[in-house]
Amino acid sequence: MRLLRSLPLLVLAACGNDAASPEQNLPQQVSVQATATAPPAFSPSAVQLATGGTVTWVFGTVAHNVAFGNAPGAPANIPGSNANTSVSRTFGTSGTFSYGCSLHAGMSGSVIVGGSGTQNPYDPYPVRRGSLRT
Repeated sequence: MRLLRSLPLLVLAACGNDAASPEQNLPQQVSVQATATAPPAFSPSAVQLATGGTVTWVFGTVAHNVAFGNAPGAPANIPGSNANTSVSRTFGTSGTFSYGCSLHAGMSGSVIVGGSGTQNPYDPYPVRRGSLRT
């Protein structure tokens, strides 16, 4: 009888959530390499990080840029022709932000911020799941 009275407490204790949230397991910093191989590409083409995290684009000897368009919550574009430099952007809004290089047709990638992976409907470079090389 004593065991039956304590059973509800055991059930409630088992329902507690001590596991880390998906957001806590995401990195705060990631790097993306703009490659000069044929065809030019961002590598990796899709990255995921925690809200408030930073992505650093590393540009080699071939000039590239990063354009997010006017997507709400996206950081500022990386304009111009960037070669032999690195530029970072911080992502304070959760969601999926697609981007592209306006200098090289078809060169695109995405940044997934937070655990949701929700596509931002205003992204100028929509990315379908599984369509990018990783």
